[in-house]
Amino acid sequence: MTNDVKYSRFLAALNIVCRNVRRVVDHHAGDDIRIDRQVSEVQQFFQAAQENRELFTADDLEFLDELVPDMLRGLSAARSESPTAAASEAHEERVAGEMHRCLRIPEIVQLIVSHLDPQYRTGKNQLALLARTRIFHEHALDILWSHQTRLAPLIKCMPDDLWEVNGQRSGTVLVFRRPVVGSDWDRLLYYSRRIRSLEIPSALTEDLSKVYRALLKSDIPGQYLLPNLRSLSCGSLYARKSIRPRHLALFLGPRISVLKCNTAHTSLFPEITGRFPALKAVTLERPYRGESNSDTGPEDRSISTFIGGLQSVERLETVSADLPALLHLGALTSLRTLKLYSIPAVSLSSLHDQDLFPNLVSVQLNAPLARPESAAEFIRSWTRPPVNSVGISLPEATAPLVDGILGALSEHCSQESFESLEISLSIGAQGEHGEILPGHALRSLTRFVNLVELTIETSHGYNLDDAFMAELASTWPEIEILRLKGERHNHLPTMTIASLYTLGEHCRYLRELELNFDALSVPRPATVTALHLRTRKRPVRLHNNLTSLNVAHSPISDALATARYLSIFCNLTDIQSDKEGWVEGEEGDETEQDLVEMKYSRLWVKVREYLPALTDVREEEFEWGCQSIELGQAHSFEFPGRVGR
Repeated sequence: MTNDVKYSRFLAALNIVCRNVRRVVDHHAGDDIRIDRQVSEVQQFFQAAQENRELFTADDLEFLDELVPDMLRGLSAARSESPTAAASEAHEERVAGEMHRCLRIPEIVQLIVSHLDPQYRTGKNQLALLARTRIFHEHALDILWSHQTRLAPLIKCMPDDLWEVNGQRSGTVLVFRRPVVGSDWDRLLYYSRRIRSLEIPSALTEDLSKVYRALLKSDIPGQYLLPNLRSLSCGSLYARKSIRPRHLALFLGPRISVLKCNTAHTSLFPEITGRFPALKAVTLERPYRGESNSDTGPEDRSISTFIGGLQSVERLETVSADLPALLHLGALTSLRTLKLYSIPAVSLSSLHDQDLFPNLVSVQLNAPLARPESAAEFIRSWTRPPVNSVGISLPEATAPLVDGILGALSEHCSQESFESLEISLSIGAQGEHGEILPGHALRSLTRFVNLVELTIETSHGYNLDDAFMAELASTWPEIEILRLKGERHNHLPTMTIASLYTLGEHCRYLRELELNFDALSVPRPATVTALHLRTRKRPVRLHNNLTSLNVAHSPISDALATARYLSIFCNLTDIQSDKEGWVEGEEGDETEQDLVEMKYSRLWVKVREYLPALTDVREEEFEWGCQSIELGQAHSFEFPGRVGR
């Protein structure tokens, strides 16, 4: 037998011994015969552990040396002739004197156990061991029970003669054998008060519906099954063995501040807003109903009524909100985050200039297919809140629509706080025919000088040139992610590869870039030696943050020359193109444009292959150039580029 197997068996035996000791102490105090038998079992285990000390770590042995005497003292105290109160008090004082004084501070003990994550098996096992010690017992149990995804373990804390499991492993049903009496609640409530977060999955492994019905009819001590629950998340109501709306009342406690449910819970909405108006974070999803998963009028009205009852919400994620609901939310000073999956497909011009949403920080919107311009109208209702992140999904991204949204953001958002914007096309986006987005449409964003991330996906690409890209680059020195994406690129770009050099000069933190540019003609990299020799300053490595470049459908003719030019980005390793991986003739319906773009894609793959060796050369030239400057030698060098004048 291997040592690992022996060690596992000792751990299993330890768990059994601990369970038996607790059972004897809790249920058989005064039964000296049973206690003697249990003392013998503990001693036998400890003797066997001592004989196999090589199996255990030093920490294990120290833990056993503390645990076994504790178990024997507990069994001794359970005898009919137990120690006197004075002796017990003296023992407690002696143990307290031996304990490190830091462990007498509850906050320190809590900090120690908080570093163990019960979501991982190792952390869970370590917490279970700590829960068996006197010092860490309460705090370890708090962590172990704080987040639950199943309620069966809690129900099974009730007396064994109360419940039973029927059925097979793939479809078990938990039922009660008899009515619940007052004494059945003690152990369940001992653990249920520790639960802070409950996440009920879409499909449960056990069917507890009969148990829920029985509990709803019972008189729960203190009124609440989970009195300290802060967060409740419910899965789909249409999955097998999922929890039903009428059962959710069991889990609604006085401290709930985070609620995630779906619109099938509308019957509970009046109770929720009436009892818990101080909800801080709310997520309302629509359950999946197959092809009939469409908006329903009564459901949407219930949602809006529910939203109208929220008084202190800070984060709201909802499938819909009508005009009165938006007016209510806009008046809340507490609202910081809003995710609206469906803007009302009606005119929102009545909201303009009403100074709504004064403290909004993060927004995500889905514009309706019937009226996508509602997104811009909604933004015009803002009163320059300190928004730093906006995400908008459009059914089509035509030039007038995107231009209207960018203009609204420029006029109604704070210039100092705005950092991130993403405009994307929704799945199945429309717009086979449309206009190319002109470059001047992006000029409204130049007032956001602290922009860190910009992603705009249009239906038909952009019309940008090098001069305008230089203007954008000088405006956004903090930009880290820049993606100007086009669903289609049916035109030759006017912006050239030279704009990448411009971005590298002005945007020092740029790490991800997606652009469609012209690389058919590659310019010679600029010479920087003269300035450095004249000023006797060390040359600065042009750019070392850019790691990812998506070239979309950028035309290219010379892979080696292009790779040489891009080697100024010394850490660039990931180059992608939209047609990469396509094989000619595989689809059978490729257009002439597709074939041309596939040719470009193969050349970009070669650029990616050439780049590592060329960036190594640039590194060597950089070091040589630094040495030349320091020694005052007038050796001309070109960085990045070839040696020479």
